[in-house]
Amino acid sequence: MSQPNNLPPNQIALLTTSRFLPLFVTQFFGAFIDNLYKNALVVLILYDMAGTLETDPKLLTTFAAAVFIFPFLIFSAIAGKLADTTPKDRIMRLVKLFEIGIAGLGTISLFLESIPLSFLTLFALGSHSAFFAPCKYSILPQHLHQNELIGGNAVINSGTFLAILLGTIAGTMLMTLNHGAGYVSALMFASSTIGYLASRRIPLATPPQPYTYFPLNPFKENVELLRFAYAYDKTITMAILGKAWFFFIGGMFLSQFANFTHDSIHGSESVLTLFLFLFSVGIAIGGLCNNHLLKGKIKTTTVPWAGFAISAFSIDLYFASQGAATRTDVLISLPTFLSDFSNWRILIDLFLVSACGGL
Repeated sequence: MSQPNNLPPNQIALLTTSRFLPLFVTQFFGAFIDNLYKNALVVLILYDMAGTLETDPKLLTTFAAAVFIFPFLIFSAIAGKLADTTPKDRIMRLVKLFEIGIAGLGTISLFLESIPLSFLTLFALGSHSAFFAPCKYSILPQHLHQNELIGGNAVINSGTFLAILLGTIAGTMLMTLNHGAGYVSALMFASSTIGYLASRRIPLATPPQPYTYFPLNPFKENVELLRFAYAYDKTITMAILGKAWFFFIGGMFLSQFANFTHDSIHGSESVLTLFLFLFSVGIAIGGLCNNHLLKGKIKTTTVPWAGFAISAFSIDLYFASQGAATRTDVLISLPTFLSDFSNWRILIDLFLVSACGGL
């Protein structure tokens, strides 16, 4: 689209436009349902099924995170090529329709307390997200002006991590209630339905390339994509490495927050909720600051500094948490945690790691 002026517009105002709001709602509820189910399953494994499992529940919850991420590894290249050759709005609608079916599978797995069905649901959620992700980012240049891209990207990412936060809290809290599986299942169906209805309002996004064929070998496509990117432009290579580092750190934090809070900090569920809140809000704030810092221009000025800061504050978090588990033998409440001034260093590190991730 043409660029009307050089001034960055109000990024929040994009939510009032029909060319952006349906996409935002669609991706928001997609991220929400992923984390709603993942954390409901974690509670189910750690609390309801722990005594009946032969495998260490903590190992199962870690493996569950790997099952969700694995489809991104094998399907991302195929999904990217599909987004280049097929109308993105059509792909999104099909993905969201598939999501309603996943909600049904997830419901059955929760009521039967079936680990195999639960992992199959996680794999399906990861697969549908892997095919959705290339569309949700590459569609932005087709529907936004150039000076809106930084702000639009920031709002999308901020909305994603807000959805992660809300889904995490909802999945954790609802599964602790009587008939928790029923509440989670109803919310999954409602979220997937809203997401599908919103996807039907996404404007047409014609593909930049004509349709050629549907690639069937994910490993071949991944290798070809990486070879092309590394040979084409050093800047693209650095962008790939930077993005990979962000998702590696972010995925590690999100998947290990429960174990870190319980084992390293000896914190209660309320402390875990605070950590998740800070992490999600930090990423949102960091992302929204980009539009102001870069003044709407597409530049990578903050990327190397933010990547370095992520590493530095992560290292400091390790030292800040040393000795925390030896201070008490019982899980500490949130007021008790906050009353110890040394714990505020942990909170500051967590927030800065996530804020730099947002940048």
